[in-house]
Amino acid sequence: QNVSDQTGVHSRFRRPFNIGLGSKYSPYTGAEFLLDINAQLPVHFNTAPSRANVNSHIDTQFRMRGNLGAKFRAGKTHHLLAGLLYNPSTISAAGNLNVLNTSENFKGASLGLQKDLGPLVTSMGGFFLWANATLKSPDTGRASEYAHRIYGLLLTASYKL
Repeated sequence: QNVSDQTGVHSRFRRPFNIGLGSKYSPYTGAEFLLDINAQLPVHFNTAPSRANVNSHIDTQFRMRGNLGAKFRAGKTHHLLAGLLYNPSTISAAGNLNVLNTSENFKGASLGLQKDLGPLVTSMGGFFLWANATLKSPDTGRASEYAHRIYGLLLTASYKL
């Protein structure tokens, strides 16, 4: 995708190719396990090809990502939901962090409760995401390590047609 702004600087962004495969396994009535594996292929490009004096090179690496989910019957109309995720950065912290100057590896967990009310399904739950990251200073080239945590609550409602 190519974009030109008002300053006349030509910019570019390329999306990497992703491919995924998902599966569901039910070992017995009332239990479901879901697995989702994705692969992101590398992409290499310059975000500002018309500006030779600007370091705008993006160089990502091949990465595998995964999600695991579980659903257990906890009564006639209730289900317990749980999930885990792993989402590593496509930019290597060990190498040149390039124009993005950051590399973040996310992990996450969720837990929730679902209630079936006929065609209406409601859910509530919480999630926790944490990331370890490397941030590289564009001025000094020095890298810093940091971590952040994200907590949240979700409420959903859907109607089955």
